[in-house]
Amino acid sequence: MLRKEDLKHVSELIESFKPKITYFEREILIPSVIDRLKYVAQIFGEFKKLCADTTVATHIDAPLRTLVDPRVFKLGAPEPKVGAHYLSIISNQCEEEFIKPITELLAKHPLEKATGTIEGATNFLNDATNLCQSIVGCKDKLFLYSLRAFLNVKNLNTGEVLLGAPTELSLILMPFQTRLEELMNVASTTIQSVNKWAEQIGQQKTKQVELISHLTQVKAIQWNFWCQVAVIVLTIVLVWASQRANLYLEKRDLEETVAELKGDIRKHEEFEQGNKKKVLELELALKEARSRPVPKGGK
Repeated sequence: MLRKEDLKHVSELIESFKPKITYFEREILIPSVIDRLKYVAQIFGEFKKLCADTTVATHIDAPLRTLVDPRVFKLGAPEPKVGAHYLSIISNQCEEEFIKPITELLAKHPLEKATGTIEGATNFLNDATNLCQSIVGCKDKLFLYSLRAFLNVKNLNTGEVLLGAPTELSLILMPFQTRLEELMNVASTTIQSVNKWAEQIGQQKTKQVELISHLTQVKAIQWNFWCQVAVIVLTIVLVWASQRANLYLEKRDLEETVAELKGDIRKHEEFEQGNKKKVLELELALKEARSRPVPKGGK
């Protein structure tokens, strides 16, 4: 059990252990994540420019006609109508699902707010991580929108792909492939950086909790020790007081007994003095009787 003072000290220690914004978060981690998000938005902007390029639409139009869902695209439309339609869908997807959320995220968490407190930094990094995870998760889906499903057969033992996506798909992705890989790398490294930071914060908290627990145990042991000492001292005092009380009571009983004996002795002395007085009176009376002449009787 801890005293109020100890609990106050532990509370102050816990308060001092709360994570605080450091130079690393303020000057390195958060600015770099912001720059990466801006770079990601820039890459999606480049995707939009590619989607608006008629040359790209012409390049992918022919292979695209063999892959798209005819219920969505008009395959009878002249070249490069199908390619342009497909790229307009991709451009809109880049804007609505990535560029716009990134812009909103950066507006929601300006640098001053994100680096002001550890809470602000945590909120920003969590939102940034979620956004980057959605980007990584879209790698195999971003350019497959409105395409038909294709059977993908893989040997589970060797990992060899026995039947994969058609070669036409690689022709469609060719103008975007380099920047797409770079986009995934930036998003993945951002996630890794934030996760590493969160892991370090978690380890720091674990050490702090262990320290607080150890300190609490030490305080409790100290308190228990002094309680035991107090119990021992109190026991000694009570025993000493009990002995003193017993001695006092015995002394009082002895004094009362002595007083009673003295009273009895006094009574005996008074009784003896009374007897001596009576004896003296009898002796005097006897002497007087002896000293009197005996009267002579007549014949």
